[in-house]
Amino acid sequence: MSPGIKKYILPISVPIWGRIWRDYWHITLICGGTLVGFHWLAITFLPKYNMKYRLYIIDNLPGIVKAMIGPDLMQMTSKTSIAAFIYLHPVSLLILVAFAIMMPSWMLVGQIDRGTVELLLATPVSRKKIIFTTFLAGIVGGIVLVASMLLGSWIGIQQTHLTEIRFDRICVVALNLYMLYLLILSGSIFFSAITSIRGMAVGWTIALGVIAYLLHFLAEWWTWVGKIAFLGPLYYFRPIKIAAGNYTDLPKDLTILVAASAVLLVISMIWFSRRDIAVV
Repeated sequence: MSPGIKKYILPISVPIWGRIWRDYWHITLICGGTLVGFHWLAITFLPKYNMKYRLYIIDNLPGIVKAMIGPDLMQMTSKTSIAAFIYLHPVSLLILVAFAIMMPSWMLVGQIDRGTVELLLATPVSRKKIIFTTFLAGIVGGIVLVASMLLGSWIGIQQTHLTEIRFDRICVVALNLYMLYLLILSGSIFFSAITSIRGMAVGWTIALGVIAYLLHFLAEWWTWVGKIAFLGPLYYFRPIKIAAGNYTDLPKDLTILVAASAVLLVISMIWFSRRDIAVV
């Protein structure tokens, strides 16, 4: 096979791919195992949840709790919707966000911050290929983590015999969450591509994540925030509505999340390819 054909078939750097997974396979397994256990545990608690009083409990929740869950709260009228809410739980989101930030920032800006980028740039690997390899590693890592959530939910359903939970809808919720993860991953790659200090890349990504969550949170309190809530990525993640089976905007939401991820990735490739990187 000629080098040109091999380069076309493999748009990634195999050595970089191997290095990423040598450094992050254990973190991926730890995060995946935690998510399996958390989602399994959450499902096992559902038989103790008395659906007879669900509306009373929901209606009397503190306002701050209602705002944290979002506008779909009153549709949590089935065990399927409650099982779907677990995918919006802070534990699930924090682990995904942490992984999406940690790995790209280590591979890209981390090399500049530590002064080891000279060794990377000295190899016959294009900067675009470095970005794409990092993104692909993040894609695979996200699949492992979201699949771990589904595995935990499935084990819990089998163990508790909660046949009324629609696992097919839970899978759609997981797909929606994965697209949200890809957007966070692309955002992390973007800030890692334009900065020279890892702490700044991590800080900017976390800051925008907090702003996005505040849009989701404050939209329940202030009308004017609700009008601009569509600017936040959480606006396009609606697990409770998906679980209820009456949400028709899912294809549009998935398209927006994927399109935003693609735009950030392309900008990151262009910026990282053209920027001046100090190697001393």
